[in-house]
Amino acid sequence: MGPSAPAPGAAARGDLDRALAHRATQGFTRETLGEIRSLGRPAWLDQQLNPQLIADPAADAFVAGYPSVSMSIPDLHANFANSSLVPCEHLQQVCVARSVLSERELFERVVEFWHDHFNVDQLETVRGRLFFTAYDRDTIRQHALGRFEDLLISVAKSPAMSAYLDGDVNVAGAANENFGREVMELHTLGVDGPYTEDDVREISRCFTGWRYEYWFEANPGDFYFDAAGHDFGPKRVLGVQLPGGGGVQDGLDMLRFLAAHPKTLDYVSRKLLSWLAGAEPPQAAVDQVVGVWQATAGDLREVVREALSDGVLELCSATTALKLKRPYHFGVGLMRQLRADTADDFLGAARIFELVGHRPYVWGTPDGYPDTLLAWGSDVNGRWAYSTNLLNGALPGLRVPITALNDLRGSAPNAGLAQRLAQEMSGGLIPGAEVARVQQYIDSRPFTDQVLRDAVALLASSPGYQFY
Repeated sequence: MGPSAPAPGAAARGDLDRALAHRATQGFTRETLGEIRSLGRPAWLDQQLNPQLIADPAADAFVAGYPSVSMSIPDLHANFANSSLVPCEHLQQVCVARSVLSERELFERVVEFWHDHFNVDQLETVRGRLFFTAYDRDTIRQHALGRFEDLLISVAKSPAMSAYLDGDVNVAGAANENFGREVMELHTLGVDGPYTEDDVREISRCFTGWRYEYWFEANPGDFYFDAAGHDFGPKRVLGVQLPGGGGVQDGLDMLRFLAAHPKTLDYVSRKLLSWLAGAEPPQAAVDQVVGVWQATAGDLREVVREALSDGVLELCSATTALKLKRPYHFGVGLMRQLRADTADDFLGAARIFELVGHRPYVWGTPDGYPDTLLAWGSDVNGRWAYSTNLLNGALPGLRVPITALNDLRGSAPNAGLAQRLAQEMSGGLIPGAEVARVQQYIDSRPFTDQVLRDAVALLASSPGYQFY
């Protein structure tokens, strides 16, 4: 049986600085909490929502060590045509490194959200592997804080999505419905419609002829509208009549229509709020975010700002359940908090997440990695093992320096050590009864560095640490 959410008191739920430090980052740290309290929540948010202005030397230096991350699709093909798994693994390592090292904390959190929302399994098709690096760089990361309409169109035109959902074989007379279905069900309107099977068939006709240029063509990987494969007949989708002869405009018109549809605004805002502000957000919070979406024509920077505003966080903090950290969030957050050293450029770390089903970019179905207690709440042993092994140097390529643990400890006396560690690691979200049990362990033996490691591992394994 998996963990259930602890129920801290109203004062704990009402600390908006701490809520922001947990929810807008890849892992709570007291340093981030201190920055938020020093700058004030609006100023900290404004800084994080302009990531291009944030110096990020550690993450940038790491990424610079992997030239494949900045290669064009033709260059990737020239260098890795016979070893396409190599740039895939490079990008997974870079993903972990950015999560652990980057000062652009909120940006990485938002990028992760859009990767799940517009999911592409990096390894699902051989022909798609060399496209995924560009998908991450030129579609998801480039548009993560831009306009939703631009992001949606970039996704639809990307060779990675085309290869994943067979858009490149969607042709007149034999329409492939994969993308047509998912663009409505997962990317915009949501699973409850309002679309019919007829709408799926008709919108799929709109995207016939949408493919990418092949390796033997002039610009491999670029979007290409193949008029010879397009169905130029009239179409009717969701009550919208598209006259015959529309060509590539058929698909563009439908993407713009979907991007502005009221159901899209509600569905995506609710999902983003669940990601950033709290599970099962109340309708009043969703309405506030939708209002900003409408007022800014889908400016995602402003939509995210509203999702993390005081008013929305207060509305969401009134809900009964905290959120369970997903395995990736739990794992990279603990690495970040403990300043874990990597001896293999996070290669072992990326592979570790496969053991709990959360390795970056390899969720097989188009719905993306789940973000629910039901999906992840049963793997208690995996979390315990991860914490213990990380603290004891038993995870490949990772080590937690004793200096980082001593910084957590500070000058706290042994009698108050568990409380000090709990504050440093969660800001007060770990319930007192769980902290007391860790203190009992500390009190039961002579104090050593190993006892300190064990105490941190026990707190990281506690139910209260798993939720935020």
